[in-house]
Amino acid sequence: EYYWEPKCELKGAERVDKGCKADGRHRQCRFCGSGDYADVPCPVQQCTFSAEPNIPHFWDSTCEVGKKGCNADGIHVECRFCDAKPFLDVPCPPEAR
Repeated sequence: EYYWEPKCELKGAERVDKGCKADGRHRQCRFCGSGDYADVPCPVQQCTFSAEPNIPHFWDSTCEVGKKGCNADGIHVECRFCDAKPFLDVPCPPEAR
């Protein structure tokens, strides 16, 4: 697995933080959670609401700022509302809550 870690640091070609530059191109792309990187924890990818909404939602890694339903929790752009007004045209996956 991999994730985007803005805090990854590199010095020249030498990797300072374990797992950084996982894609061979971006220093912030970081391996995590298995194999040689089992000791690098993967971040929890879940919405964070102060009060759970009545609107279904899920984690959508394709979300972007301004895309319908994205940033549902006001914290994570990837948190997305679905399958309820006004998000009826955003289908919910089976794991949506």
